[in-house]
Amino acid sequence: MFDLIILSVNQKTKSKEILNNTNIYLEYNQKYCDIWKFMTLSDGTWYNLSADKDEVGGTKICKYIDEKCSLTLDWVEKKYLEDITPYTIENQYMDSFIAILNHLVQQSPVKMIYVLARYQSYDKEIVLGTFTVNEFINLMSQRKIHSNICYIITGNLIM
Repeated sequence: MFDLIILSVNQKTKSKEILNNTNIYLEYNQKYCDIWKFMTLSDGTWYNLSADKDEVGGTKICKYIDEKCSLTLDWVEKKYLEDITPYTIENQYMDSFIAILNHLVQQSPVKMIYVLARYQSYDKEIVLGTFTVNEFINLMSQRKIHSNICYIITGNLIM
């Protein structure tokens, strides 16, 4: 199962109003600080997304797509590329996920979030971006968003 993490860059206070409007539970704490230095060294508020507050060991929000990585990342060693697999958001959570992305981009004073779906891996830090929310969701619908990559998302919301 995946850990689905969003960092709202430079956001100082937790966003609670989004909780009432989605079927996704948000928890506020940092994860994998010793591995994901890029995210850890950025100021902001961390959100861990799950299907409910009692979900343990990852979330069922993300759906693993059984395909090989379609990315070409020549600078990343082959053993790390084996850990990068396409994923999507389960249909029943997609609208809420998009609403959360849009909301957290707006909550960030710099209009930027980092999105990471972590799956079992060697934990090689790979960061790609920037993408708008619309671009990110379109890439996801094309099976071009992958686990174990931190995506930088900026303004331009989906309505």
